[in-house]
Amino acid sequence: MTGRIRIPIPGVHALALALLTLFTPVVARADSISFSNSGGRIKNTVKSSTDIIFSLTNSGISEINNSAVTGYTLTFTTSSSWSGGMSGLEYGGGSWAAGGSFTIKEAGVGVIFQGTFNTPVRWALTSASDCKSCQYVLSGGLTGTYTPDGTSGPSYTAVSGTTTQISLTTKGSGLYTGKNSVIDESGTTSLLTPIPEPGSLTLLGTGLLGTALAARRRRTMGKSS
Repeated sequence: MTGRIRIPIPGVHALALALLTLFTPVVARADSISFSNSGGRIKNTVKSSTDIIFSLTNSGISEINNSAVTGYTLTFTTSSSWSGGMSGLEYGGGSWAAGGSFTIKEAGVGVIFQGTFNTPVRWALTSASDCKSCQYVLSGGLTGTYTPDGTSGPSYTAVSGTTTQISLTTKGSGLYTGKNSVIDESGTTSLLTPIPEPGSLTLLGTGLLGTALAARRRRTMGKSS
């Protein structure tokens, strides 16, 4: 009779599962997601020189991480606290205070990102002062919750990111006054999802490995007795 110890089959399965978990990332998705958008309905609600709300509704997302997609839309609304000049000439532009809302939706899934601006939202003219089709840039930082599979999937909170609507143009109507027409020709939104630290993965895998070994030891002792 040899001194070899046979490991019961259930113990082998548990051990294999623990080892697999040790080397499997907890978050399978990339930590950086980039959305490219254009179009949508722009509305500028002016109540006073310091109370202005800028919104973009249902802007179509054409690419995610440089891959073509359909069925995704982007919507945001700034806070109402404004300072500066809408034309971009006075004060070098302007900004909205942090706040408002920012949403990304996928058709058939629902909201996959819900957040807000956590930095001032900047507004700046990028064309010459005598422009006819004047171009503007709107940009701001984001924070919120990313749920890539909708309500049925995992939810990543404390997601950070930025949005830059880089080509808002008046299409021949001159400098933006807050009342003339402006369209969103292109924009980019980048989100950073939290990923676990390597130490956390190792700790998780080690704990499961210990659980599997303990289960194997109990089964072996039970058969010996």
